[in-house]
Amino acid sequence: RMPNGLPTIPEHDNLRATRKNKGGGGDAKLVQPSPKRAKREQRAQGSMRKPSRTVRDPIHKDITIPGICWEFIDTLEFQRLRHLKQVGMVHRVYPSAVHTRFEHSVGVCYLAGVMVDHFIHHQGQELNISKIDKWCVMLAGLCHDWGHGPFSHMFDGLFIRQLAPDEDWEHEQASQDMIDHCIEKNNIDFAKYGLLEADIDFVKELIDPPPPEERKGRGVSKSFLYDIVSNKHSGLDVDKFDYFQRDAYFTGIGSGDYSINYIIKQCRVRSVDGCLHICFPEKCVKPLLSVFRTRFHLHQSVYQHRVVKAYEYMLVDAMKLAHPHLKIRGKSMVECIDDMDAFVRLRDSIVDLILFQADDP
Repeated sequence: RMPNGLPTIPEHDNLRATRKNKGGGGDAKLVQPSPKRAKREQRAQGSMRKPSRTVRDPIHKDITIPGICWEFIDTLEFQRLRHLKQVGMVHRVYPSAVHTRFEHSVGVCYLAGVMVDHFIHHQGQELNISKIDKWCVMLAGLCHDWGHGPFSHMFDGLFIRQLAPDEDWEHEQASQDMIDHCIEKNNIDFAKYGLLEADIDFVKELIDPPPPEERKGRGVSKSFLYDIVSNKHSGLDVDKFDYFQRDAYFTGIGSGDYSINYIIKQCRVRSVDGCLHICFPEKCVKPLLSVFRTRFHLHQSVYQHRVVKAYEYMLVDAMKLAHPHLKIRGKSMVECIDDMDAFVRLRDSIVDLILFQADDP
C-alpha cells in the first residue's frame, strides 16, 4: 500500500520485474509475456495474419471466411455496407427486404471460394490454381459492391446520371478506388499473406473484367478466374447466384433455393475460342433456366415494381433539392464519388440527414 493507505496499482505483466533474491540484491529481470498475450500484441501491431472465422448465414448456413478477407471486413470503410440496403426502396413494398450489401458481399466471397475449391478438386492439376489465386477471387467477391452509394442502384442509375450526365461513373469503379483507399488508410499489409502489388491489381480486375488483351493480373491460362465474380460471357456468376437467393428469401417471393450448389458442382473449365471459360453441361439446362426465370420474376415483381419505382423517383427528387445545401466534408454528394474519404460517409441515412436539417419536413 501507498503511505496514504491507497492500494498500489499492479504493474503490467510485460513490465513486472522480479529480482534474483540472493541476500536481497540482484538485477531486475523482465518476465516474458505469455504466448496468448504475444499473439494479441502482434495482431494489434498488424504483423500477424488474422485467423479464419465461421459465421452463420441464413442462405448458405455456416460459412468460413479466411483471415485475409477480415483485413478488409474489420475496417470502418467496409462496415459502411451494413448501412446500405441491398435492394434500395424495395422494403417500402416488401417490409422484410431490409438485408444489406454487407451480408451479400460476404455471401459472394464465400461462393467464390466454393467455386474455386470445386475447380481445384476436379481439375486442379491442369488448371494449376494456387492459394493466392483463391484468395484474390474471394477478395474480389467481397469487395465487388463496395462502391455502391445510398440506396444502391438508385444512386448511380438515377441520381448521378441526372445531376452529372457527363460523368462516366459506375459503382464498380468506386469499388476499385475503395480498395486502394482502404489499404492506404488502414495500413493493411497483404505481403504477410504472400500477395504482391500485381495480385491487388488482379483483385480489382476481377470486379470489372477488362478485355483479355488488357488484363495484367493473370494470363490466358487462368482467364476462367475472371468469370467467377463477374461473368460477362454468360451472366452466370457467384454475384447473381447469391443475390437471386438472398433477395427471393428476404422478399418472401420464393424459398431462395434454386439448385445453385448443384450448378456449381457441375460446371467445368473448357477452352472456348482460345480462352478458358466456365461452362455448364447440357443436364444443367433446366436448373439454369430456373435461375433466369427467377431473375425475370425478381425484376417483374420486386426491382421494377411500380410502387418501388415511384418511391425511387420521389427520393431522387428530394435528394436533388437538397443537393445544393448538403455538404459532406465540404463536398456535394456528386463530388463525393471522387473523394473516398467523403464517399465512405454516404449511406442510406442520408435521408435522415436531409430530414433533420429541413425547416419544414
